Amino acid sequence: MAISESAFIKVHGFSDIGKVRKLNEDKFSITNLDTKNSLNSYEGEVKKEGCLMLVCDGSGGDGRGEIAAKLAIDIFLKEIFSEDKEEMHVGERLIDAANKANEIIWKCSNSNPSIAGMASTLTAALVLPPLVYILEVGDSRCYLVREGTIRQVTKDQSMVQILLDGGVITPDTAKSHPYRNIVLQSLGAKFSVAPVITSLELAQKDILLLCSDGLSKNLPEETMLEILTSQEDVVIASQSLINAANELTADDNVTAIVAIVEGDAFAKAEASATLLLSETTDGIDFSDELEDLTSVISPIN
Repeated sequence: MAISESAFIKVHGFSDIGKVRKLNEDKFSITNLDTKNSLNSYEGEVKKEGCLMLVCDGSGGDGRGEIAAKLAIDIFLKEIFSEDKEEMHVGERLIDAANKANEIIWKCSNSNPSIAGMASTLTAALVLPPLVYILEVGDSRCYLVREGTIRQVTKDQSMVQILLDGGVITPDTAKSHPYRNIVLQSLGAKFSVAPVITSLELAQKDILLLCSDGLSKNLPEETMLEILTSQEDVVIASQSLINAANELTADDNVTAIVAIVEGDAFAKAEASATLLLSETTDGIDFSDELEDLTSVISPIN
């Protein structure tokens, strides 16, 4: 980013327990990497190190998921802040941090029976003008809103997504499929993970939404788009998304981070009408998880 160019971000996160769960096992973080301050909100300039947003959705039952999600965020940030990683490429640093979080959660889970089986999704977005780097493990999502349209940038690492990709089920069937909650990859579930990372060129006034599946599985994209395009206040927008999801079902914890970018470090939207998205990791092999796929497949109605 040239010295004369400026980049600004408005970002806010909000998380809610919903009306069914006893614990909120979602965690999120918003961090100005230049100051190393993590807050629920940040409004200001994006400088050399960038602004990092994280959403984690823990699993394991009996509070284990809450522990896993908190560990995921704490370890990920510790690794990102590590001075010996400063010379690494941005994408490599993100992947390395995710791998370290997986390693520690796995070891903790396997060394203590009281937290055995804990795991967590992780979706991270690092805004480093003019790009955003997005890392995913699991099925928490990142969406991009530009010029009145919304696009899901991440791809769920889930059983239902595999069935959709294979044309085995339809999108309508996926919403109520009995295996819709099966996540094929999460931090701490196995000895190793294969994080997927992509980079995307941002444009002025782009909106990023990071969320747990408590939002994405309950709130239609058209409702997300309506809320995000009708409200420039990121605090109100994030809370409105949560409220809308809760009004529909409230059957899960719900977390949303909303960010809006501005400044001449980003291209004008009309000059970036085509999303410049590049995947920088190889595809994931889910063959082990899909050995018994035939017992899962439901015919298309």
